[in-house]
Amino acid sequence: MASLGLLLWLGMLAPAWAEARLEKIQRTGVLRAGVRTDAAPFGTLDESGAPMGYPVDLLRRMQADLSRSLGRTIQLELVPTTAAEQFAQVSQGALDIACGTSSITLSRGSMVDFSVGYFVTGTQFLLARGRGLSGNRLRVGGVSGTTNAELIRRRLPLARIVPVGDRAEGLSLLQQGRIDALASDGILLEGLRRSLPDPDAYEVIPPQPFSREVYGCLLPKQDLPFRAQVNQSLTRFMEGVLAGETTAMQLFERWFGPQGAVPWETTDTVTHFRRVVEQSRASGPSRLDTFQPPRRIRRAQSP
Repeated sequence: MASLGLLLWLGMLAPAWAEARLEKIQRTGVLRAGVRTDAAPFGTLDESGAPMGYPVDLLRRMQADLSRSLGRTIQLELVPTTAAEQFAQVSQGALDIACGTSSITLSRGSMVDFSVGYFVTGTQFLLARGRGLSGNRLRVGGVSGTTNAELIRRRLPLARIVPVGDRAEGLSLLQQGRIDALASDGILLEGLRRSLPDPDAYEVIPPQPFSREVYGCLLPKQDLPFRAQVNQSLTRFMEGVLAGETTAMQLFERWFGPQGAVPWETTDTVTHFRRVVEQSRASGPSRLDTFQPPRRIRRAQSP
């Protein structure tokens, strides 16, 4: 955890435009937010073509909180983006924020700041039911440049890694039998599985992920007031979930509950919420330690 002295020192080094994000939003009345459209339940399109997903609902809460904080109505402009584009768009000011499926890592922290994490997942595999991960000639698809692809090289050294451009391409290869498994974050693979015409023919394994990844929103570097505003909004949501507050629980259950878009075990995420809330109460939203690298799970259960 960063010390108070270090955080104050970083604040002093912030460039002149560091506090301009909230001023810009106040002036324009618009929050420009990057969202994914290829990562259900964290970003897809509804029947009318409008973005929807768990982060979109969180952004709407941020919009409402900003309107109250700034004393004027703030509009939310949702801008479809990609994993490759979003970092530059945020760092260069084209987007105020981007919320999707970006894992918080120290290396990415050189380009952008992160909000507190709002979901916990990890590397798992989508494959034909009963196939398992055994075999010296296992062909595993991994999205190039992701933390998942880096991990499977270490954890499955005998597997042949097949680079894919995105999960959709990987799913196509899996259905064609050209790969044996597709590696990605488990929650995203479950979203893919449920979209298939024959979902029961596939499964996501192992039960315990090979890693622990925490998703956070991308924010401009060294803009401490804006980061504090975003963290405060997210922390209030987490407090609502922990307290069983109706609106917060409805949002969370809409996506991950038993009758939600992608029913999922959220114990790790709720535990993470509790830690974030405790830290916020102790140090305040502007001093939350968002750059602490997620711990790795040392051993995974057998498939």
